[in-house]
Amino acid sequence: MRRLANFAAAVAVALPLAAQAPAFTAHPQDTLQNNTGNIAPLGVLGNGALAEARTMILVPRRELPPVPASLSALYVHAQSAVNIDYATLNVLVGPTSATGLNLTFNANHSIVPWPALLASNLQVAYTGGWTRIPFASPFVYDGTASLLIEIVKVVQPGAAGFPSATMSTSSSPPRTDRPPMTYVFGGPGSGAATAAVGTQFANSIAYRLEWTSAPTIRHRGNPGVSGNQYNLGGSVTVTFQGTPGNLYVMAAGTGYLPQDVPIPGLAGALRLANAATFASGALGLSGEYGVSFVIPTTPALVGFFIAYQGVALDIATQTITFTNGSDHFVNP
Repeated sequence: MRRLANFAAAVAVALPLAAQAPAFTAHPQDTLQNNTGNIAPLGVLGNGALAEARTMILVPRRELPPVPASLSALYVHAQSAVNIDYATLNVLVGPTSATGLNLTFNANHSIVPWPALLASNLQVAYTGGWTRIPFASPFVYDGTASLLIEIVKVVQPGAAGFPSATMSTSSSPPRTDRPPMTYVFGGPGSGAATAAVGTQFANSIAYRLEWTSAPTIRHRGNPGVSGNQYNLGGSVTVTFQGTPGNLYVMAAGTGYLPQDVPIPGLAGALRLANAATFASGALGLSGEYGVSFVIPTTPALVGFFIAYQGVALDIATQTITFTNGSDHFVNP
């Protein structure tokens, strides 16, 4: 595989230029087929239990674009198609230097968070796939910090009462190396939505973040016979997303560097350790390119950590921009 520094010679064609559609990062991965979930952040039970909740999620900096970008929506996955009526649905976003969460919610904030969504009497139609929750006021991210995403919900009954809905959690097996989310929940009128302190930690829900003005990379590995994602003998698909017609290079590494390494003339920074390229070309009209590979059935690979990052060359401006990082372990 070619070294990342040689990417300029990797591609030589481009399609007609087009504006970049929103691009996604997936946390920690795009995979949804694991049948595990959590009701607290956005769901509810048919008897009204868990109708109120306050949840906080920490997004590690390495998984975010290393350049300024606008965060315009949150995507989550309900395990069934259902409409949920929220008396209140607030999403607050802010930078943080924290590497883990405190049960005291406000202690986690470095600054007053940005009110990306402050909604009343909002119905969200969950599709059973990724469902977009758009932000009324997109958050302008500076490309340098981890992020806190705070979700405050109060579910109200619809015409047929409360529905039942669970949001998928992040992976199987859970990623214990990533910070768990913290939350508190209660029934209608419990005051859980305004509680100052969480009551527990748990594996985070699966989510996508929607960005403008930044190329991204993400991956998925559907469960194998063992029930695990990214299992021996299973397939992994890595997807690059950016502006149609621009050139891309995708690279894999054995982990992350201790610190981001800026490269003169490139926007963002290199994050991968031992980076080597594995795919390159020009983005088609969809602005996406995905490449799949099979994990060898070698027992010694179990526990191996793989990280991905890419670069995009803007044909119009000749600007080269790094993507976010995205990673996974190899599982049995």
